[in-house]
Amino acid sequence: MKVLLTGYAGFLGRHIAGDLAAKGWQVRVIMHSMAVRRRDFNPGFEILWGDISDPKTIGKAVEGVDAVVHSAWVWPHSVGTNDSLNADIVGRLWDRAIASGVSKFVFISSVAVYGMQKRNGLIDETQSPTSGQGLEPPYPRHKVEAENVLLERSRTQQQMKLAILRPGILIDDVKGPARMLGTIALGFGNGRNHLPYICASDIADAIVRWLELGKESAIYNVTPSRSIPAREWYRRWATARNKEVRPLFVRPFVMLGAGLGITMLKRVLGKKASMLGFKYAMSSATRNLRYSNERLKRDLGWQDTETTKYFSEGA
Repeated sequence: MKVLLTGYAGFLGRHIAGDLAAKGWQVRVIMHSMAVRRRDFNPGFEILWGDISDPKTIGKAVEGVDAVVHSAWVWPHSVGTNDSLNADIVGRLWDRAIASGVSKFVFISSVAVYGMQKRNGLIDETQSPTSGQGLEPPYPRHKVEAENVLLERSRTQQQMKLAILRPGILIDDVKGPARMLGTIALGFGNGRNHLPYICASDIADAIVRWLELGKESAIYNVTPSRSIPAREWYRRWATARNKEVRPLFVRPFVMLGAGLGITMLKRVLGKKASMLGFKYAMSSATRNLRYSNERLKRDLGWQDTETTKYFSEGA
């Protein structure tokens, strides 16, 4: 199998690429010149130099591949002011893939599409994402918009199967569940809320399994099987990595106050600034939501093996 992977330079993209290569599959990645250091290149990958937002690059990228894994996400301000940029990219990528005879398409979305408002019980794939209109920060809003673009196309173009994966918060043995300041693990809120931390390797495994076994289009939450408080995640990750960690949880009003000060300073300096990013970060870090992964387990025999291994030790 030959697979096109976008977003290779990102945190998750590296994990996905490794699992694809481990299967003996050919991997093509789209790279722009500043995205990765040359010493990080895998010599077995086919590198296509270009910009994911360029239609010519996308046209070349899908030629001769069997599957597409779209993990890239572009900040609109990095290439212009087009707020629908990511939806445009994913639509164009789908159209070119269809024209080239690609058989499978994987889109990496996020559980953020469900919003941050409390819901009763476990959130599963039968529950609709928010409309996107109430998600002011661009990341979750654009994920909803991109999902809608793909779902609309896949209803009438069923010759290419679509998998939408909605992972939780990405971690691995280096990138832990908190921002580290020396030995201090910085969190927000009181640390008693449940957050969906999931090891990036488990997400990569879900992708490989669907590319191998998936016969129909589907949507999957890729989230941990066990739900424990954020403070406990910090302790478990530290124990598994043999690290000394001291959790420090900052109250949301403190962070929002700091955000307000930074925003006002930027405006005084004549720069564009908004509180939306701070507000979203706070609601994301202090949410108390739990997500079901039963569909993924049932359909593909998936387990969150790496997450369990790293974070159940010392329980």
